[in-house]
Amino acid sequence: MTKLWCLRCGALIGILLTVAIFSGFVAVAEDYYAVIVGVADYPGSINDLSYTDDDAIAVYNNLLEDSSRWDSNHIMLLLDDAASKAGINEAIAAITSQAMSDDVFLLYFSGHGTTGPDIEPLDEADGIDEYICCYGDSLDQFIRDDELSDWLSTLPMDRIIVMLDTCFSGGQIKSAAEGTEVKSINLGAAPSDGDGFASDLEKLNKRAVGPQDLDDLDKQIVVLTASDDNEYSWEFGLPMNHGLFTYYLLQALGGAGDEDGDLDGDVTGEEAYEYLYPRVISTSNTYHLNQHPQFLTLDPQPLAVRSWDKPGDCSSSGTMLSPAGWHMVSIPGQICSGGDVCGALQDDLDPFFLFAFDPTIGGYVMAPPCDGIDISPGIGYWVRTYNDEVLIDVNVELPTPPLTVDMKEGWNQIGDPFPLPVCLRGIQVVNGTQTASFTEASDLGWVSQHLFSYDPGIGGYQMLNPPDGELEPWQGYWFRAYVNCKLIIPPAPCPPAPPASVTYVTQSTWKDEEAPPPPPSMTDPISQEPALTDWTATNVASVEAEPNPTSDNATFAVHGVCWCQVAGLRVQVYDLSGNLVFHQESEQPRLEWHLQLSDGGIAANGVYLWRAWVKVAGNWQSTGIGKLAVMR
Repeated sequence: MTKLWCLRCGALIGILLTVAIFSGFVAVAEDYYAVIVGVADYPGSINDLSYTDDDAIAVYNNLLEDSSRWDSNHIMLLLDDAASKAGINEAIAAITSQAMSDDVFLLYFSGHGTTGPDIEPLDEADGIDEYICCYGDSLDQFIRDDELSDWLSTLPMDRIIVMLDTCFSGGQIKSAAEGTEVKSINLGAAPSDGDGFASDLEKLNKRAVGPQDLDDLDKQIVVLTASDDNEYSWEFGLPMNHGLFTYYLLQALGGAGDEDGDLDGDVTGEEAYEYLYPRVISTSNTYHLNQHPQFLTLDPQPLAVRSWDKPGDCSSSGTMLSPAGWHMVSIPGQICSGGDVCGALQDDLDPFFLFAFDPTIGGYVMAPPCDGIDISPGIGYWVRTYNDEVLIDVNVELPTPPLTVDMKEGWNQIGDPFPLPVCLRGIQVVNGTQTASFTEASDLGWVSQHLFSYDPGIGGYQMLNPPDGELEPWQGYWFRAYVNCKLIIPPAPCPPAPPASVTYVTQSTWKDEEAPPPPPSMTDPISQEPALTDWTATNVASVEAEPNPTSDNATFAVHGVCWCQVAGLRVQVYDLSGNLVFHQESEQPRLEWHLQLSDGGIAANGVYLWRAWVKVAGNWQSTGIGKLAVMR
């Protein structure tokens, strides 16, 4: 369930996380430099955010995926107390001493923002200065827009990219969206429709004597903001765990922006903006949050922020398989040079065994030999590992999206054919001359709405939770078709769904759903003992609590057994003194604890013990004792 959205308020007018990084000049600079900042843990706890440090780390890692432009030696990552005003200034100064005029500089900030009365040089038409709230708790510890422009003006680069994941704070408010939590720093004026940060930048060519604001820099600047100058910017919990803008920015930089653009292998600022803008707007409107990203480019030519492995490029892709045992996998792309799956994987798996399910015979085909094994993108396979950590990698070419995959009536093993997640709601199903969305096709009885992945850690299947499930790269899935059909798969992750639309499959539907086939049956070549032959006999139910630690609620969910077998879940929570503080039973395979105690109070910070029971085949099974930390 989507939850815990946080307002990132206060500074630089809602200039959000930004992808300012995206637009600039076609010429490839000699070097790219960046200061990446994320502040989640402010002094005290009242202003803490949940995902701003994760935002910064994700942007850092995203840039490093493009080794042609970004070098870890040229990127300074500052988190929490390291991201003080002095620390950021020193980081910019350090780069100033290294860079040249034809290099590119990127400043990324994710955290709070705020405002204050305009002070010298009195350059704000609305009488308000904007601040980014670095680590600190007062205006003098934050960075005013005038100060930031002074710092950036010392850089030798002619091209500067500013990315700010903040909003313009109006104080402690509540959104109309259920489950929303606002965390803002309100030290200055309330937001208004005035000459905000983005508006300031539009005055770049009207330079005054000396830089007074970012608009006065004698530089070519690109900015992409999360919101307009009188709007808020938000961060979301599951399934995003990022700022709303950052979530789609990361997708755009990972290649989705170029796929929606000219597909030349580079993601530009315009492409990223065109990708994320409608998605941020759509999600924002769903929750009545009124967040509109802004894009500003001051007469630069297109700048590639980063490159990616576009379709047709052969590159290496890999994943870690853990623990030892059966794994249902898929290959995210087309194997290069017409290779087969045996040649691609047998150097990583010793001994090498691969099984593909053939729905026409209702059974498995084993490789080697690989004759008869379908190597098309979008197909799933079983492999067996004998060590706790095994890295498999393959040289692949990305297929041109969207991809069409043939499905036979019955069970099919499928997978994500792209290096990006695929939203189930975005898949289309073709039945003869008719085409329907995945949801419509399941309603029409063409396909099952349930897909199953295999968890080797618990030795059993897990069901994707419709309607918001996603196919993940390298993961294989069981898919049930009731007619011969085709799947049209685009590389499009899911936006979060409104809480009201998050539904669970009814118990009667679970019982009507047939469990997928078990893993292949064979003699283990190492132990000479029979391998898994009966999924239902070897499967053991378990329960997990997420998130852990939690700040406002925890979800207890059943794992290890098909939800079609689960008839109930019971959870008891105790404090460390042994007092029962929460007890609930549900016919669903998961339930939520909103930290409300049996006596009507709210759970205090600390560690709690919980016990769970799962009802399978008419019997309640204990899953043991777990710990849950409550931290606000």
